[in-house]
Amino acid sequence: MRLRDGAYYKDLAQKDPLLESGKALAPMTTFRLGGEARLFAEAGDLEALRRLALLARAEEIPSFVLGGGSDTLFDDLGLEGLALKLGGDFRKIELLGAAGDAVVARAGAGASLAGLLESARAWGLAGLEGLAGVPGTVGGAARGNAGAAGVSLGDRVLALEAYFPDGDRRETWGREKLRFGYRELSWTEGAVILSVDLGLTRSAPDKVEAKMAAALQLRREKTPLGLSAGSVFKNPPGDFAGRLVEEAGLKGYRLGGAVVSERHANVIVNRGDASASEVRALVAFVKFTVFKRRAVELVPEIRLVTREGRLYP
Repeated sequence: MRLRDGAYYKDLAQKDPLLESGKALAPMTTFRLGGEARLFAEAGDLEALRRLALLARAEEIPSFVLGGGSDTLFDDLGLEGLALKLGGDFRKIELLGAAGDAVVARAGAGASLAGLLESARAWGLAGLEGLAGVPGTVGGAARGNAGAAGVSLGDRVLALEAYFPDGDRRETWGREKLRFGYRELSWTEGAVILSVDLGLTRSAPDKVEAKMAAALQLRREKTPLGLSAGSVFKNPPGDFAGRLVEEAGLKGYRLGGAVVSERHANVIVNRGDASASEVRALVAFVKFTVFKRRAVELVPEIRLVTREGRLYP
């Protein structure tokens, strides 16, 4: 990666109306942490996304696609590159029709997961109710195979449409080509999910609403108050990350303004005065302590983003 000064990025932003220089990232994340993105843009259609992606490649600028920011921690120094959000056409939600016993709904990757669930309720379509209250966008939920209350989004995905900047091509991958795992989708690095097709089942809207309300209430009872990104670690096979962290005596453990929640040990909360480096250091300390005590390697569920746009291991 080539480091450039602020004047270089301001000059680029002045040449393209989609680009904004020095954009604060913290307000776009649920942690409310992180510095500025050297460049920021919201792509409203595929042509805009292509243009931005090709610009980033030509200028050798790292790019990072930001969904709802509910699972992301940026560096205090920000992002030395382009932060991208999907808007406009990528937020559309529509019905495509029947496919066997299922009804197919297509959601743009930039649509909110809450908006998708509300559309499903209005249409009388069941299958996603357990995800009520889960934040973020549809694209982010697909990439991380978001799940709650025994429901995972990947269970309902029939196909994904994506843009591959490296080859400047658009492809649709059917379910037979997708590999969903626990809180993950095996995916091509750098590929941008554009839309998701989901197979849902017909039901009465009031029944869908009742199941959503029950799932939402359960989530509210378990979710700690405060600024956080939800569960920090994936559950290891046959166990729960929160149980291991609590067993290690780390509930309430504090590092600066970052604290392991007293309510749920698998959540780190920004008390309002934390830095991103404090949260990241606390994540590392929790990992080290649990491994030292139980020889269990906790894998982060949240995305810890470096200044260069890469993910910390």
